[in-house]
Amino acid sequence: MKENITLTLKTDAVSKDSKKDGTKLVGKFGPYWLIKAETVEEGWVSWFGKTASDLKAGATITGNLETKTENGFTNKNFTFPKKTDGVNPEEFRRLTNRVTTLELAQDRIKAEIKSDLMLEFKGKVQTTADFENYSKPHPMAQVDEIPLDVYEGDF
Repeated sequence: MKENITLTLKTDAVSKDSKKDGTKLVGKFGPYWLIKAETVEEGWVSWFGKTASDLKAGATITGNLETKTENGFTNKNFTFPKKTDGVNPEEFRRLTNRVTTLELAQDRIKAEIKSDLMLEFKGKVQTTADFENYSKPHPMAQVDEIPLDVYEGDF
């Protein structure tokens, strides 16, 4: 395989999206085009595309070239480099993790705010802190703090 090779087209690129019998070219990722062109450096090369090619003679293409020979025929398959748009995979992973962390924190805060707003029977909105104060037992109701002399004569 020749990597990062630049080729100059000798002829216009020829695109076709169907076989000789007229059936459309369809792969596991959907329909595709078979594109062929003669180059100055390597002769005829072919590649696949999602759309027809409008490359003209004299245009240059850069990518990888793989040569396969089967049953006496030599195929030169050209592939364009994957488009990464300049995004480093490690940086993308870190950004994805950060977004996920922020979304989880946001969901947690929303849940806390939602649980903080409670409705009394009167329809008054109060906070969890207010609710906790109301749910505490009244100081007079704590039995274990009543002095024993209160019970004198009951026994």
